[in-house]
Amino acid sequence: GTFHAFGDRILRESALDAGLGPEFRVLSRPEQIIFLRERLWRLPLKRFRPLGDPTRHLGALLGLVSRAKDEDVAPAAYKAWAEARLLTAPDDTARDKAERHLELAGFYEAYQQLLAEAGAVDFGDQICRALALLRERPAVLAALRARFRYILVDEFQDTNRAQLEMVRLLAGEAQT
Repeated sequence: GTFHAFGDRILRESALDAGLGPEFRVLSRPEQIIFLRERLWRLPLKRFRPLGDPTRHLGALLGLVSRAKDEDVAPAAYKAWAEARLLTAPDDTARDKAERHLELAGFYEAYQQLLAEAGAVDFGDQICRALALLRERPAVLAALRARFRYILVDEFQDTNRAQLEMVRLLAGEAQT
């Protein structure tokens, strides 16, 4: 199967360890947009919520979150990076850019919190949440390593950072 299907399987088998209910839902992209529209005023957005069309940037914001998850960047790490850039910004342009990143990191953090409250995940979470589970629960990782002695990755050149990290964790010491 795909990385996402494998991650979903890991999460469903260990939902409680992953902090999820056993019947968690995976939101499709259209469902993500609807989900955010219904919770728009709970999102910490200023620049990215124009008064004339407050939902205009939702697709782009979800794209940013998806990319962050592909690169294995958690909301807290993105926020820390943005805060560091703000503190070291040499001029107004750099400060403005850092403030935008800080707002985006705040959105990412709030989005993840809203998903958690709703008992839902998105496509990227199928890998990111599974990866977090494998990092935080050695017994789950050990059980998977015992169950899957060999790992075959088709189209390996197309893997993203989070997928590669999942393979590395599962392979353990036998990474040949």
